[in-house]
Amino acid sequence: MPSTNHHTSLSPSSTIPSSLDNTTARHPNRLRQQQQQPIASPTAARRRLPTIPAPPKDSSTSSSPAFVLPGKRGKATRLVLVAVILFPPVVIFLLAMLPFILLFTVVITYSIAWLLYWSRAGAVTFSAMPLDPRRVLKINRVVFSVIFSNFSLIPIGLSLVRYRYWTMRRSTDYITDVHYNPKRPSNKLDVYIPRDRVQTMDSNYFRDNCDEKKLRPVVVFIYGGAWSAGSRLLYTLVGIRLRSMGYLVILPDYSIYPQGTIKGMEEDVKMSIQWAHNNCLNFGGDPKRIYLMGHSAGAHLCAITVLNNCIQQIPASLFGSSPDAISTSPILTTLLNAPVDQEQEDALPRLRGIIFCSGVFDIGEHYKHESMRGVEEISAMGRVMGNSEPTFRLNSPTIILQELIQVSTRIDRHYPTESQTRHQNLLRHLRSLWPIETLMIHGDRDQTVPARSSSEFFIELKTLQLGSNARLRVMHGMGHEEPVVGKRRVPN
Repeated sequence: MPSTNHHTSLSPSSTIPSSLDNTTARHPNRLRQQQQQPIASPTAARRRLPTIPAPPKDSSTSSSPAFVLPGKRGKATRLVLVAVILFPPVVIFLLAMLPFILLFTVVITYSIAWLLYWSRAGAVTFSAMPLDPRRVLKINRVVFSVIFSNFSLIPIGLSLVRYRYWTMRRSTDYITDVHYNPKRPSNKLDVYIPRDRVQTMDSNYFRDNCDEKKLRPVVVFIYGGAWSAGSRLLYTLVGIRLRSMGYLVILPDYSIYPQGTIKGMEEDVKMSIQWAHNNCLNFGGDPKRIYLMGHSAGAHLCAITVLNNCIQQIPASLFGSSPDAISTSPILTTLLNAPVDQEQEDALPRLRGIIFCSGVFDIGEHYKHESMRGVEEISAMGRVMGNSEPTFRLNSPTIILQELIQVSTRIDRHYPTESQTRHQNLLRHLRSLWPIETLMIHGDRDQTVPARSSSEFFIELKTLQLGSNARLRVMHGMGHEEPVVGKRRVPN
């Protein structure tokens, strides 16, 4: 019986799967590398995952590959292609809608301007409405600049509501709605009392139980609002801030246009100062250290009230060597001959200091600035001040100081010595009546009231040598509200 050979001879082609023939033919070195590798152990072989060869590529597709730009260049190219495709219909649509867009813009801008004229300028006829597109654009520019600038004040407004209607109701450190002017019962004031002070209506309590050195300084704050808007409620945070610094704060309302005139506003400011002087001791305040502080239109009211009070206390003999010398200045003649209300006290007490923030001190120049901005008819300043150049000058503290300089320095050739003596006596008398300290703060980015308003008034104060401690601070990066709000804009 022939022997059976158990070792079957295999040809090299039988050991290689037929599926790999094409791969081996294309890559002859791959098989040689596999043969040279050592044979792994059975355990390693079991652990090794099977390798599935990639299917062969179609010769028709491999011969003509797709052209694709990689990375950002490819994205940009695709975006350009999409834009080229969509550009013609978008342009056609915008050109078709352009008349409607322009018409809508014109309607909105004119509506805003006319609404302001109707509500602020009292224009009720069509002929009184602005038709000049340049004026309309100026008005809209002012409106939107105010809106955008007030966006940053939203958190402050929320804090104001929380303090006014929540914190102050539960605290005894505040007294609200106090009447101070019997002629105008609607005008009231709020009192912000330091926490370590005791409320009492007996002024002898502090005279008998408290050292005068422990009495707190008093701040009377007059807010702004273009003489036609504003409320003490909106400045609650100002009172709280000054109170936290140790001041007894008095924040009054005053008559605003159209209910009030400039004389009525001046009278309210004067009576609020007198009320503070007569009653601050009841709350631990020092009547000898009263500071008057005003912002914008409030700064103007503070200046005109104190300045007119000083002039009305100057004897007429100091203005000239003869009774007719004062007639050379119509402004001073009007101020000296102004009727005195018998219901009010004769004069204000001398203040410890006065603080002006973003103030208006020359009405004529500020009216020109408002005309340049296109808001002179919307603003109530012109109507409040009399709408004439003489009344503008009469209510401008800067012009009044200039008149004082001209009259006091006029030398009578017949009495030169007497004229010089009169000048020295006038300055000495004014220094004894003007507040001891003067501080002026203005932002260099103020578009509502330019900083030159404060600088020119400061120069006149220095010329008359009023307030040897007078200081002017032009704050970099601050606008109109920032000296009171306490925020500073970031310069461009």
